[in-house]
Amino acid sequence: MGHYTDSQAKAVLRNTKYWPTRTRRWGVASNTEYWIRCRPGDTAKARNPLPRLSLPGACLFTTQPDGMWVYFRGTTCADVLAIEVCNSMQNLNDKRSRFLSTGSGLMLAVPTSWFSLGTRVQHGANLTRAAASGCFAGTTLPPGREVNIPVRFLRALFVIPDAKYSDWMANHVPAGHEFFMKQNSLKSATAQPTQRFLGGMSFQSHFCTRR
Repeated sequence: MGHYTDSQAKAVLRNTKYWPTRTRRWGVASNTEYWIRCRPGDTAKARNPLPRLSLPGACLFTTQPDGMWVYFRGTTCADVLAIEVCNSMQNLNDKRSRFLSTGSGLMLAVPTSWFSLGTRVQHGANLTRAAASGCFAGTTLPPGREVNIPVRFLRALFVIPDAKYSDWMANHVPAGHEFFMKQNSLKSATAQPTQRFLGGMSFQSHFCTRR
């Protein structure tokens, strides 16, 4: 399938057959920590508030990517991989503009209720989001309706219609935080070529050696 509706794309992103609930694919500091899916929600009908991106101090016009995996470094900062599925070039340009450099850092706004939501992980275990991330051991989350965390590292993956992909690739130079794939590749996240491509989004891929 080379052209997804918004609901179809989100159904693929929440399907653990294709995309994991949590992963170490993009690098972690400890083998007890994970990147965890923050968007989309577990079901299409879920109405719990989800994490979103915003400029510091902004309450309106926040960015809510179709897919978003986050590696929390406690509440100090967070690394973010955002996925946007685009159905037209106008839609792609609009979504790209939300991640362009503005001279200000992005914030990750996380409803405190989201941390306590349950999620199913490997071997059928059901953990809260905070526990599933493995990033909050010994940390007391601040009280309030929302936790605002500075984004340290951001990568944005834009998924575009197959028919437009070749023309786009031939006529554009991606920014350093941008990556692109065909919509037809959305279900191939577990294939080795796609895993190598996704691995290139890791902050560790910028370093020649790990030590």
